Amino acid sequence: MRRAFRRRVWGASLAAALLLGAISLVAVLTHRLVSLSETLAEINQGTLAKIPCHEPDAKMAGELPTTGGKICDIAGIENDPSSDPSDYVLSRRTRYFLYMNDPHPRGFWLNFSDVEFSRRFREPTLQRVETGEIWKLYSESAEVDGKGVEVMVAHLEYTPSRLVQCPGGPDIDEHTRTEGLL
Repeated sequence: MRRAFRRRVWGASLAAALLLGAISLVAVLTHRLVSLSETLAEINQGTLAKIPCHEPDAKMAGELPTTGGKICDIAGIENDPSSDPSDYVLSRRTRYFLYMNDPHPRGFWLNFSDVEFSRRFREPTLQRVETGEIWKLYSESAEVDGKGVEVMVAHLEYTPSRLVQCPGGPDIDEHTRTEGLL
């Protein structure tokens, strides 16, 4: 009788200890996730606060419309070495990158391009993006190892975040076509 009672008490104690341990583990993990989420939210909100967006003026919109309609100035995070910005910022409207901390993260699923977007540039074309940058884009189809691929060549014509601009000059169209063939 005593032995059976001791076994029951020991079993109940073990079950209570396991239950208390599981509850403690869940509480610690939940606290860690909430803390991490709050830290990431602060970094993201700080990054977004440094990217002011505005509607382009009538002259700018008439010259070359932007893909998303607005112009967003990323100079505040590009030119501030003391800031710790988000790893990337995506436009909600266009789903294009406005900013990337590491431009080549391997295996990142957002690194892949929309083929239909690339096919719009069969002739060298100027394209303004939401950050105010102006790119000369050119694309063509090619075959690599028996697979069809899209090759895109881009030249940065203007960016508001750089002091020195590098416009392509009069022969940039021919040069982008040549680069696409290589």
